[in-house]
Amino acid sequence: MTPTEIPMFVESVMQLADALGGKAPTQAGLKVWIQVLREFPLPEIIDQLDGWAKRSNKMPAPADVWKVCNERRIDRLEASAAAERNTFSAEAKRAFQRNDALGKKLRTLAATVREQPSADAKDWARIIVHRFINNLPANNGGPITLVQIEAAAKALNRTVADLYADRDAVTA
Repeated sequence: MTPTEIPMFVESVMQLADALGGKAPTQAGLKVWIQVLREFPLPEIIDQLDGWAKRSNKMPAPADVWKVCNERRIDRLEASAAAERNTFSAEAKRAFQRNDALGKKLRTLAATVREQPSADAKDWARIIVHRFINNLPANNGGPITLVQIEAAAKALNRTVADLYADRDAVTA
């Protein structure tokens, strides 16, 4: 709300107080109203004040109107962020569909990233391999399973046969 809009705002608050049979705010009270709601555009505030009379028969506090205005702002921001995400996704999709060298490079890079296990997966795999090679139990106290060995081998770009050979060399 701009300083030139304050008289219109004051008039709307006074009209609402009159319509709801509430006590009209004093000058000090109006200053609080203005201070609390100044971050919102006047049309939005007026819309909320007009709507308040339809929803309630009691005069709102400035915080009540602020809350509704803020919820609307959050909804607009979320809608805007979703639209930006959709735009970005569409642009990224078009970039990956290009038939030139850049498109091919992007597709190759994406495939490489998808194939690489995360650092956490590699850390997990190293722990599994260490326990397997040294005949130690898994975290749960049971044996290392074949599924764990296969997953660890894949994460570390090794074969299951390599891991068994390593274990045999340690136990020999």
